[in-house]
Amino acid sequence: MFLIKKKINTNMIMFFVFICLMPGIIVQSYYFSIGTIYQITFSIFISFFCEIIGIKLCNYSIKKHIKNYSWVITATLIALSIPPLSPWWMVACGTFFAIFIAKYIYGGLGENIFNPAMTGYAILLISFPIQIAQWINLKQLQNIDFNYVEILKTIFIKNDLFILFIKNKYSNLIELTQATPLDLIKTKIFTETMNNQTEFINHKQFIKNNPWIWINIAYCFGGLLLILFKIINWRIPTIILVIIITLSLISWNINPNKYMHPLIHMFSGSTMIGVFFIATDPVTSTTNKYGLYIYTSIIGFLIWIIRTYSNYPDSIAFAILLSNSLVPIINYYIFPKTYGHKK
Repeated sequence: MFLIKKKINTNMIMFFVFICLMPGIIVQSYYFSIGTIYQITFSIFISFFCEIIGIKLCNYSIKKHIKNYSWVITATLIALSIPPLSPWWMVACGTFFAIFIAKYIYGGLGENIFNPAMTGYAILLISFPIQIAQWINLKQLQNIDFNYVEILKTIFIKNDLFILFIKNKYSNLIELTQATPLDLIKTKIFTETMNNQTEFINHKQFIKNNPWIWINIAYCFGGLLLILFKIINWRIPTIILVIIITLSLISWNINPNKYMHPLIHMFSGSTMIGVFFIATDPVTSTTNKYGLYIYTSIIGFLIWIIRTYSNYPDSIAFAILLSNSLVPIINYYIFPKTYGHKK
């Protein structure tokens, strides 16, 4: 799924990608419980069977295609994108749409137009916005015994009852159960209750109660390892991050109480996992050097503008999917020169 800089086979690439996801998975599990691991395991299980069915429907060789392990990465990215205490049917629906609708409806790996993981997540985000927003930091909940078995029961049996219990007992922590600090800050900005964003960011409680800073740092570390292994093209995450930082810095300096601080853009939501592990998908990104600059610039611009002016607090999925739709046009009009010929 990722831009290849070494002559290694696909299953080795997927292995490296999964290993590089591990720092982020560990940190995310630390803050949001082992439910993250449960969701990843269940998503991979569903993805495996969906992949088998998709391969059979396309009359491909199961032995040959199942070994590329792209379905493992797709399942893992979907599981990491949704709250760890989400009901099992959510991850099942997201995985199903990712494999069947986004991948095999186009003919399988290498033929799909849209990133499968982000397609599955976007469908969940649009269809179940309330459930997607239930990011509960269990480490902050005192006097509650929530062991591995209880987490498993919450996912597969009594999800709605537990969420209701949390909201009633810990109503003062309602801000901590929002999707990300992006949602909290954006709400305050839109309702004009954000008095001083800089003080809000510098506040010790914001740093202490914001696991997304460390989660994004962990995924950034994993992304840098991908670059070090030469699995992905370093230009893609670099250009996207530069665009986000530039636009957010300009807008924030114009009106710091209306536009989000650059650090919020960088270390909240799914920024780092998006730019390092999703936007770098070579199947759904442009295939030439010059088009790459346009493709990545569009993603960076869309992330900023959707976060700033839309009703959705995070925008990675929509930015990447919209940019995926423009790739055929970019590839058609911008193509590399043939050696010995003028363009």
